[in-house]
Amino acid sequence: MGARLGEDLYVAGNINSRTLTIPAGSLLNAGVGAAAAIAATKQIQQHVKHVSQESGTAVPDEEFCIHVVYGATGTAVAFEAGAVVASVGAATVSVDLHKNGTTVLSSPITLNSNQTAYETVTATIGTSSFVDGDVLEVLIDGTVGGGTLAKGVFASLVLRELPE
Repeated sequence: MGARLGEDLYVAGNINSRTLTIPAGSLLNAGVGAAAAIAATKQIQQHVKHVSQESGTAVPDEEFCIHVVYGATGTAVAFEAGAVVASVGAATVSVDLHKNGTTVLSSPITLNSNQTAYETVTATIGTSSFVDGDVLEVLIDGTVGGGTLAKGVFASLVLRELPE
């Protein structure tokens, strides 16, 4: 059994050992040097994925594959959408986020004449968890409905993946 010291210890030089057990919660972000070069396999990865349609063209119905999950697990942090040119009258645009063909939103985002150009609408995410191999898609569907469809629809997804 090793020696036990019941007081604080100050060492002016280096400490060398074969092994070192650091108590949980004792190493914080401020204690990691900026040049530490911690491997990506030990870090949570945050991704921001964007899709957009042509700014000068009325919304075509489209589906975009925007991400394949490579981490062991992942979490959707935020999803939002908007348009460069807002819809007029009764025209609406639905923007949805799917995981493996099924929506993950509580309800799709609806862009209509209530939004202004470049205004973003944030979705409520219903199913936020992902696993390795999940495919994420954005679906955009316009309905003229007696008005003029938006132009240049765009969407952004923020997600985090755990490496292992």
